[in-house]
Amino acid sequence: PTATRSATHKVNVTTEVGRSLKELKKKNNAHYDDHVRAMDDELEKVKTFEVFEDVLECDITNKAMIVNSILLFAEKYGKNNEFVEAKCRLAAQGFTQQEGLSYFDTYAATPQDATWRYMMSLAASHNFEVLKQIDWTSAFFMPILQEAVYLRMPAELRQYNWNAVQGKYFEVYKKCRRAIYGLKQSGRK
Repeated sequence: PTATRSATHKVNVTTEVGRSLKELKKKNNAHYDDHVRAMDDELEKVKTFEVFEDVLECDITNKAMIVNSILLFAEKYGKNNEFVEAKCRLAAQGFTQQEGLSYFDTYAATPQDATWRYMMSLAASHNFEVLKQIDWTSAFFMPILQEAVYLRMPAELRQYNWNAVQGKYFEVYKKCRRAIYGLKQSGRK
């Protein structure tokens, strides 16, 4: 669990509760319906930001560029241990990426200490509230990828399409146009 402290010193705890809807259902999770809605919201964001385009497995020439993905489900609780919200993130399993094929650089731009000090002094001089928790819900969907990365969707989201030329069904993969959580190059921009 991770805890974050806001300006009013409330502690919010986020706990990972599962890695698939099937797992949540098996555990008889009390907030199962909230997790389904959270998953739908996550998939809607993916669609809104046009993160993927569909590609059939037979059209991928280099299988080394395929990265597995997973749905991560979490629950957020307030200071009195009351349920606040269900969260879901579609994340790539970046550890399956191969350097030089599906990524080249892994650095992330970070501000220097002087920049942070300037921002904090500016906020203090204008009485801005800066100590509240910030929750960016779709920050990683912004950078456009330079490399070709194909995502194999989690089991509950997989689709299969018929290929008339080869006369059989092929799994539909997602070619990433934009970064998602878990990719080695996600934090670059």
